Amino acid sequence: MINFSSFHEFGFMSGIWLPKAYSLHLQGKLNSTSSRIGTSPLFYFSPNHTEQNTTDWNSGLTSDEEYYNFYPPNFTKKDWTPPPLKEKYKNTKFIYDKPLVTINNKQTIEWGVGLFNYFPNNVLENLFDILTPHYKVAYIRPPSDNTSTYIHDEGVPTVNTGDLDLIKTKYPEVLCIEDYITPESSYNEIQMMLLANSNLHISCAGGDLQLVSYFGG
Repeated sequence: MINFSSFHEFGFMSGIWLPKAYSLHLQGKLNSTSSRIGTSPLFYFSPNHTEQNTTDWNSGLTSDEEYYNFYPPNFTKKDWTPPPLKEKYKNTKFIYDKPLVTINNKQTIEWGVGLFNYFPNNVLENLFDILTPHYKVAYIRPPSDNTSTYIHDEGVPTVNTGDLDLIKTKYPEVLCIEDYITPESSYNEIQMMLLANSNLHISCAGGDLQLVSYFGG
């Protein structure tokens, strides 16, 4: 039996190591798992999952070329099975009289350079103007501050772009994930419940997009 741990960057953890752990589970070889804060909903299949406020920035890849191209990486060819997150988190809580569309955003300073991999407010306004007459829009981005279920990466600062103020004042019909996070309902659990009930997803690049890809549509 294997005790499995992954404290990698979220994108690598969710894309590489989560499917590795699920494959071990399917083979009956998984004894326990441990990973970062907020990962219990992703490792729902684990017999015993623990969370630690730790990050290992080593991706575990032999080279970036293995990951950043259009071909199946070697790590997908053996003992790699993405868990059925959409089936797991399908729910009756987030059902509306319009189709649900999710927008994943972030406000992270990338590589210490600047804020560029995100949807700025003018883009959000365009999206909301186009979508809200026809869809129920769910806006998903990490909470502004650390919580018991979400810890911002150390050394990776975020900035307040005023997106939540924009929604509150101009688009109150847009559902914001922050309004649903509680100590009992974690950020990732609520995020996956929203994603699971939608077949229409918009996301900026990064770990968010990788998680969104689990939910199809």
